[in-house]
Amino acid sequence: MQQHTISLGNYFHLRAVPNHPNYYLGPVVGSVCDTLGLGELELNHDFHYSISPNPNNGVFKLSYLLPQNKKGVLEIFNINGQRVYEMALPQWSKMQMVSLPENISYGIYNCVITSGNSRVSKKLVVVRE
Repeated sequence: MQQHTISLGNYFHLRAVPNHPNYYLGPVVGSVCDTLGLGELELNHDFHYSISPNPNNGVFKLSYLLPQNKKGVLEIFNINGQRVYEMALPQWSKMQMVSLPENISYGIYNCVITSGNSRVSKKLVVVRE
C-alpha cells in the first residue's frame, strides 16, 4: 500500500472525492461482487416529508425521503386546485430550501410530492408580513 498514489486530477477537490455519492443505489442484482444489499429488497418504503417552519413567510425547509433512486417533484396547489409552484427534487438529496415567489399570497395551500407511483400531500400555510 502506498499513500497518496491516487491522483484526483486537480487541486479544487482538496484530496476529497469529487462526486456526490448516491448511498441509495442498493444492491446490483446478478453482480459477482458483494454489493450494498443483504439479499433482501426494500418492498415497503416509508415515503414522507416535513415542512418547517409552518406557517412561513414563503421560505421554508423541505425534508423528504424519496423512494430509492427515484426523482421527485414538489407541486403546490391553491385552494382552487391550480398549480402555483413546481420544483424538481433530486434523488440524492434529503433536504431543499424552498423560496416561493412573491406573487403567491398568504393562505392555505396543498403541498404534494410525487415520485414514481408514490404521492403524498400536506397542508402548507403561507403568512406574508
